[in-house]
Amino acid sequence: MKRLSKAVVAGLSIFTIGALISPTAVEAATKYFSTTKTVTARGSVNCPAGYKVTGGGYSIPSDRYTDTLVDQYVVTASYPSASGWRVTATRTRTTLDEKEGIVSTTTPYSATVYAMCVG
Repeated sequence: MKRLSKAVVAGLSIFTIGALISPTAVEAATKYFSTTKTVTARGSVNCPAGYKVTGGGYSIPSDRYTDTLVDQYVVTASYPSASGWRVTATRTRTTLDEKEGIVSTTTPYSATVYAMCVG
């Protein structure tokens, strides 16, 4: 039987300890960052002064379908900005017009944006 080197044994020990303490580490981080704030706005959102953005996301409406109208929402980008979070989206509206037939128009859409900020 081969013997494991001390480096391999040490690496396994660190991995095992890390796996065992990760829930505690997450709990400690949550308590440490007691000044976490979630902010929201339309299109883009900035963290309050003295806070740093740690993550973000968005909310858009569900696509809507009727006999004469279809609204489809698409997020084209979601990313951190200098002091917050920014989202760009579009809405494509397709209508059935008796004279013109099927008409589609795509316009920018302001999604609801969320940012997690830590101070």
